[in-house]
Amino acid sequence: MAKPDLEPGRLSSTTNEKLEESQLRRISGHSDGITDLAYSPDGRFLASGSKDQSVRIWDAASGQQLGETMKGHTREVTSICYSSDGRFLVSDAGDGFIRNWDMQNRNRLVGQPVEAHVGYVESVAYSPNGALIASGGADRKLRLWDAHTFKLLAQSEAYTTRIFSVSWAPNGKRISAGLIDSKICTFNAESLAPAMKPFEGHKGWVKTVAYSPDGAFLASGGDDCTVRIWDAETAASAKSPFRGRKEGVDCVAWSPDGTRLVSGSRDGIVRVCDVYTGQSLFGGPFSAHRGPVLAVAFSPDGKHFASADSDSRPRIQIWDAQTGNTMMPVLSGGGDSALRQQIKSASPIASTSAPGRMCAEASVMAVQWFPDGRRFASAGLEPAVRLWDAVTGLQVGELVGNQSSINAVSISADGTKLACASDDNLLRVFNTESKELLLKPLAGHVGAVLDVKFSPDGSCLVSGGADGTVRLWDTVTGEMQHVTTAHTTPVRSLCLTSDGKKLASGGDDHAVRIWDMQTHMQLAGDLHHGACVRALCFSPDGSRLLSGLENCTAIIWDIDTGQIAFSELRAHTDCVVAVDWSSDGSKVLTASDDWTIWVWDATSGRRILGPLEGVHEAGIRAALFSPDSKLFLSGSLDHTLFMRDANTGTVLLRPETPRDLLMRRRGPNTQVAPPNIGDNTLDSKVIGIFDDRDPSRRKQEPQAQVEHPTGTSTNPRPPDPKDFWDGLHDDTVVPMKPRRQVTANKSSDIKHRDETRRPPRRSSLRLLWPQENARPKPKQKGKNKQPDAANDNVGTHAMRRIRRPFATVVSSAKDKKRVLAGADPSAAAAAVANTRTTTEEDSDSEPEHAEVPVDDLPEGRVSGAMADDDEESDNGLLDTIRYCLCFPRC
Repeated sequence: MAKPDLEPGRLSSTTNEKLEESQLRRISGHSDGITDLAYSPDGRFLASGSKDQSVRIWDAASGQQLGETMKGHTREVTSICYSSDGRFLVSDAGDGFIRNWDMQNRNRLVGQPVEAHVGYVESVAYSPNGALIASGGADRKLRLWDAHTFKLLAQSEAYTTRIFSVSWAPNGKRISAGLIDSKICTFNAESLAPAMKPFEGHKGWVKTVAYSPDGAFLASGGDDCTVRIWDAETAASAKSPFRGRKEGVDCVAWSPDGTRLVSGSRDGIVRVCDVYTGQSLFGGPFSAHRGPVLAVAFSPDGKHFASADSDSRPRIQIWDAQTGNTMMPVLSGGGDSALRQQIKSASPIASTSAPGRMCAEASVMAVQWFPDGRRFASAGLEPAVRLWDAVTGLQVGELVGNQSSINAVSISADGTKLACASDDNLLRVFNTESKELLLKPLAGHVGAVLDVKFSPDGSCLVSGGADGTVRLWDTVTGEMQHVTTAHTTPVRSLCLTSDGKKLASGGDDHAVRIWDMQTHMQLAGDLHHGACVRALCFSPDGSRLLSGLENCTAIIWDIDTGQIAFSELRAHTDCVVAVDWSSDGSKVLTASDDWTIWVWDATSGRRILGPLEGVHEAGIRAALFSPDSKLFLSGSLDHTLFMRDANTGTVLLRPETPRDLLMRRRGPNTQVAPPNIGDNTLDSKVIGIFDDRDPSRRKQEPQAQVEHPTGTSTNPRPPDPKDFWDGLHDDTVVPMKPRRQVTANKSSDIKHRDETRRPPRRSSLRLLWPQENARPKPKQKGKNKQPDAANDNVGTHAMRRIRRPFATVVSSAKDKKRVLAGADPSAAAAAVANTRTTTEEDSDSEPEHAEVPVDDLPEGRVSGAMADDDEESDNGLLDTIRYCLCFPRC
């Protein structure tokens, strides 16, 4: 292999140019993707394992390959690890074997390969003292081996899912393993018995785990696109998740001093985060890779780190860990400025959605409780304020009159007035009962109004804006009373003490100022912060002030001394955009763009709850305690609101699902939607028993050519059916279409109506259960007369849309028995007896295995040679129904 040209280079953080393949000089001789990297203990060598079934050793200083390529695996190499003395390197692969290589003997294989697991060996790791090797694989077991003899010493009990990654604690007493069931399990290193409760928090496969150098923390990455840091002793989250990745995280590595964490993800991005602050270093994410980054590694001296991708032409990139500059390779011809790509850390969010219970039509930027705690208001990126019932979570009102997005709302102490601050430079004050404007819009700010607060007595309104001013307004006359221009940058947050005597203001100038509301004079010097101030809140007694900052921290200040009361509150990994103090003064709340909420002890800064996550799917922009401090409310960029118990963090009110929304809104003027008989699926508008079918198989229903008779629902859906039969009596509805108006004296209209008249459309579930007396059977005469049983054959069944030569219909009695087996036991027992009677009655009129013409069966599941067995059913009970949709008549 030719030695690569090692030009020095620096990264640019301002370009979005695409990398050309001809510009890249790769440190790689692999012919397929690189899956793992490992530095030797002395930092002189870098090993790489690949999908091309080989392992290679590189000079860490020059990038040149050393020794022979290590071959022997018959499937892709998944993991490699050096022994503590650097003499041996162990590798595993998808062939189920572990191989040990001698680094001091021309990289030759030591002994014979060991068949370690059945199927893939996903991860292998030497113990800190080099005496043991741990391995985990697809056979769901963790095994412990003697590193010299490769004798099996212990193995764990089989888990329900495969083990993806293993990591030794630095003291060698514990081994942690990441599983695909979203858990991390920790084992005693001697017996492989569980050592503690699992680490739980990920929402997908845990692809990588790594202990910090001091063993106090455990880092993990997974398919939920997050990196998480855990307390290794308690299994509790030590910080909020590190978000911003667009695809799953496959690798993490600690710096030797434990202050930084590098991670690689499938979107080709490498990130280096400060573990203490949670912030990304070197100006944000950067990339030098064309494919998923599956491997990262820190050098033992902490001066460099390496990353590698799994592209078809993979490459290894060496970085300066102090500056983020590329060490090797770099771009030729002065093209190194194209190496860094700025990636937007958040996925785009839809600008609008369907409003419903605890769900707004746009991103929620502000929430506010009414003083009685029975209602709350929300506002955001829509020109309306929504009012909600705090018990049901349903919207009970709306204040309309704004012309643009709303940044903040405030409610007066008596609950009769609501003020909102908007992007259109105006303030508006509404009467909450009449929902009308009390005053004409208050104009004065030059730029967006970012925050607004009522004084405790409701006589004054304070606003802060993007123009850097703080303005006071008379709420009776609407006149501006005072303007403060001390801030030089946008004022983003305001807060008043409970007695209304002091005002705090903070903004982008990193300073918080305290004002006397009577004299409008500054009471003390600036409270200097190290970042922009996004949120403020006074303690109930006004002696302390809580501030939330863009540097992921929150600070509690002593107002009298101007000093920090105790150490900063550090747990978030993104901007702290909302803070609040409980009414009893015992707890404080912080919420962040990292999608999480933490609750802290207000006197000591001890963590009480957190991270509270898993409900919002985007950054949280508003959160506050209820007036009695028993609850707290949060609003997010994903348009949703959630209410939690302040003591336990349990979710009490959550947004409703689309089905909940549809069923709640059903009323007298509704029409039951039938299935589309001409298609092989139910009408896409119907939410019913076929919801779990593949959406790609559904077809759009053609527009109806005629209007159908109206209908009303007389049997509303039970909120929580107890068994299958309860669900069968539900009617799913869609909004009613107006009926065609026919004038009696216009014969042409009447004729058109008669020619296009169709039978009334029924719900899908009523079609499944035809009523015997729904309409009389026509009398038949002459040679066309047939026995009644013949009229009740499969031709009248609901299944009549198949296009197959022949099929066999499942016995109706057997089908009914299978369906009833999913109901409650008492109903099932009675149904079995009834089934025997039904079998005897049907035996004369309908054979148990009747061959049916092609047009009389549905294009769905049938029994016999052309159908799936019951064991192959994807949907259990519901698939059974699809054998015969009119099983009660059978």
